[in-house]
Amino acid sequence: MKKSIIALILALTPPLAAHVAYHERYDYSTSRPYKIKQEIEKSIALYSHFSSPEDLDMVTFTLEDSDFDPALTLNGQFGEVEEGQESLENEDHPLVVTDDNGVTGRRFHVGSLVPGCASYAMILPIVAIVGPEQEYLPAWEGSEHLPFTLQEGQGMMILDNEEQGDLWYEKFTFKSYFDQKKTSIILSRPGTYLVYVWEPRGNTGDYVLELGDIEVFGVPEIIRAMWYENYLVYDGEITCQECVDELEEVDGPNPTIWEIIDRLMFIIG
Repeated sequence: MKKSIIALILALTPPLAAHVAYHERYDYSTSRPYKIKQEIEKSIALYSHFSSPEDLDMVTFTLEDSDFDPALTLNGQFGEVEEGQESLENEDHPLVVTDDNGVTGRRFHVGSLVPGCASYAMILPIVAIVGPEQEYLPAWEGSEHLPFTLQEGQGMMILDNEEQGDLWYEKFTFKSYFDQKKTSIILSRPGTYLVYVWEPRGNTGDYVLELGDIEVFGVPEIIRAMWYENYLVYDGEITCQECVDELEEVDGPNPTIWEIIDRLMFIIG
């Protein structure tokens, strides 16, 4: 009962920069990837795991010609909370945008996080975005070994975490993470897109793939938050007990319901 109350309180709180949680229910491999079926701008956090040194995770989505209709919008929160603001307002955001370089298309945000325990300090994922060759996905000319094969006509961008990021405290899960590389690019061509994630040094453990940057919290998202928030607050997504113990040293023990209520009252103001 206590955990259900916590979940309800957290789920109904204004979602300040909160990605909707999705957990890796099975290994999102090249033979069975995670498929994005919603707008690619809609923010989600995909809680995943490198189960072996050779583990290669994959996310895929398709953009059709109709996905580049300038009339398309998505209602949600986007941008940074400015000084004096308590939260962002829900607004209709255009999905076809032009960036500062004059490239028009759909904005795609991607990045990674790793739980901020000492046991995971050496988990440094590489994230590769692959799709039809275009401005931000040029033909690959790098010399690095890739654990997959690029097809003719495909281009790629790579986020290579060569060193660990700074610790960042996520207030909704009461947990610290290593904040790693992120990017937002414009995808200008229809076609199939693939996001590959692997740990080039063969380290195993948990990570989070951050996708999209427009926060949408309607009824389906609130229901999902109610389902997952307990799971995350109580470290259900972390497969290494040593990491859980180390996080308790970094962040303190898991919160009580009264600590959560106090935190939420502070956030609400």
